[in-house]
Amino acid sequence: MTSSPDITTKNAKAPVAETPSSRDDLKLIQFLSKIPWKVLWGTTRVCTRTALGRWIWERYFPAAKRRRKFVSQLCDFLDLHSVARRGEILRVYPNTLVETVMCQMARMTVDERSARFRVEGREILETELAAKRPVMLLGSHFGINRVLPLWIALEGIQLVSIEWRNKVRDMEIQVGDNLRVLEMQGAFRARPTLEALRWLRDGGVVHMTGDNLRHDIEQSREFHWQGYRLTVPMGFAQIAIKARATVIPYFCQFDDLGVAQIRFLSPLQIPGDTDHPDPCVSVEREAILAEQFLQVLTREFAKTPGDTLLNLGRQHSTLISSRKRRRKTQRAEGKREQSEPDSN
Repeated sequence: MTSSPDITTKNAKAPVAETPSSRDDLKLIQFLSKIPWKVLWGTTRVCTRTALGRWIWERYFPAAKRRRKFVSQLCDFLDLHSVARRGEILRVYPNTLVETVMCQMARMTVDERSARFRVEGREILETELAAKRPVMLLGSHFGINRVLPLWIALEGIQLVSIEWRNKVRDMEIQVGDNLRVLEMQGAFRARPTLEALRWLRDGGVVHMTGDNLRHDIEQSREFHWQGYRLTVPMGFAQIAIKARATVIPYFCQFDDLGVAQIRFLSPLQIPGDTDHPDPCVSVEREAILAEQFLQVLTREFAKTPGDTLLNLGRQHSTLISSRKRRRKTQRAEGKREQSEPDSN
C-alpha cells in the first residue's frame, strides 16, 4: 500500500513553508478567537463604516492593506472605475464576492471570458476527459474557487456540482444542461452523494468542496497548522475511491492585474486496491487521500495569507458554533440524568 504523505495530523505541525505575513495573519486569528463573536462583529462594523475606524483598521491590521489591494483587482476584473462603486464593493464583497463574479461571468462573451480568465493546467483536465475517465474537481472555500462550476459549464463541459445552495438557479443564470447542482440544504443527505457517485461511474465530471464543515463533521480528518486546528471531511475521499475517479484539486484567485487565474493541479494519488473488502483498509485509504488534499491546501495557505485569513475565519466561526451546540447538548443530557434519580 502507498505510504501516507508527509503531513502530520492531530498535534503535530504540517511541513508547510512559513512566511512572516502568514504568521501575522494567524496570530491575529488566534487573538480574535478569544473575543466574543458579537463584540468582534460590532467592532468590525464600526471600524469599516467610519473614517477613524478605517484608519485604525488599516494602520494596525496588516491584512486590511491586502484586502484593499484585492478589491482593486476585483474592480479591474469588473471594469469598475467609479470611486463610489469601489467603496460599495469594498463594503460588501466578503459576503457577495462569488455571486458578483458569477453574474459578471455569465454576461461575458467567449472572447471576454478568455481575456478575463487565465487557465493553467487545462491539459490535465482535457487528458482525463479525452480518456472518458470519471473526474472529481476538488475545490475549497478559498479565493473565488466556487465560481469554477459555472466556468466549466460555460466552456461546454457537462458536470454535476454538490453545493449547499443552488446559486446559479437563485441568480437565474442560464447554462442549459451543462450544469446540474445537487443541493445539500433541505435534502436527504445521502441522495446528492448517491447521484454524484452514479454520475462518476458513468464517466462524468463532479465538482465539490473538500473543506466544508457543514456536513459529516463526525467523519473528518483533523490536523494542526501553525497552532490552528483545521478539519477536512472524508466525504470527497469516500466518493472518489468508490467511483475510482481522478481527483483534480484546483484554485481560483485574482492576480495583480485583476485577471482571474484558474489553476488545475496534478491529480491526487488514490492509494491501495479500491476493491479491497476490508472496511478498515478503506478508511485508511480515505485518510491518506484526505491528507494529500490537506497538503495541497496548506501550501496555498502559505502562499496567499490574505485568503487564509478569510478561509480560517469562516472555519473558526463554524467550529465555535459546533462547539456551542455540543456543550448545550451535553448540559441538557446532564440535567436529564440528574433529574431521573430524583423522580425515582
